Amino acid sequence: MREHGGSPRNGHQNGPADRALGARKLIPYVRNPRTHSDAQIAQIAASIAEFGFNNPILVDTKAGIIAGHGRLLAARKLQLNEVPVIVLDHPTEAQKRAYILADNRLTENAGWDEEALSLELQELSAADFDLNFTGFSPGEIDALPALPDEERTNARGRRPAPGTAERDAAMEMGYKPAGRRVTLGGDRGYDTRGFVEGLRSI
Repeated sequence: MREHGGSPRNGHQNGPADRALGARKLIPYVRNPRTHSDAQIAQIAASIAEFGFNNPILVDTKAGIIAGHGRLLAARKLQLNEVPVIVLDHPTEAQKRAYILADNRLTENAGWDEEALSLELQELSAADFDLNFTGFSPGEIDALPALPDEERTNARGRRPAPGTAERDAAMEMGYKPAGRRVTLGGDRGYDTRGFVEGLRSI
C-alpha cells in the first residue's frame, strides 16, 4: 500500500523562518543525490551576501536537512554561525526522502520566456546592476535575443512594472533585498566584491 502519511492539514503547519539554528548543528542527508559544484556554491554565497538569506533551510525535528544543502554549504563559505530554518514536523520518512528529490527536480521543469528575460536583464544592466548576481553567465546573456523597441514595449506589457500593485504585494510578502550585508551569525557583515570577482572568473 502506498504511503502518504502526514499532511500539512493535520495542524502541523509552519510559518516562514521558524527560527535560526547553528550551521554546525544541521545534518545533511547522507544519500542526497543532488550535487553542488564549488562554482555554484560561490554563486549561492554571493546571492546570500547581496540579497540576504531569504530562502530558509527546511529541516526535520532532528535538524536533518530536507531542502537547502547548497545553501548550507554557502553559509559555511560565508562563515555564518547561524542560518534561518523552517522545521517541518509533518512529513513521514518516505515523504522527506521524496521531497528531497521533488524540491530539486520540479524547479528544473520550468522554462523561460526569453523575450521577457532579455528585457529584465537589459533593464537591470541599464540600471548598473551587476548581472553576475542573477546566476546567468555572460555567454547565456549574450545568447538571448536583443529586443527591438516594438518588441521591448510588448514584452514590458506582459509583466507588472516596478511599483505596480503586484510587485508591491510581493514586497509586502517578504521579498525584500537585504542590501550588501549579511547579519546572521554575530551581526557580521560581508563585502560581496570578492564573491563577484570569483563569479566573473567562472
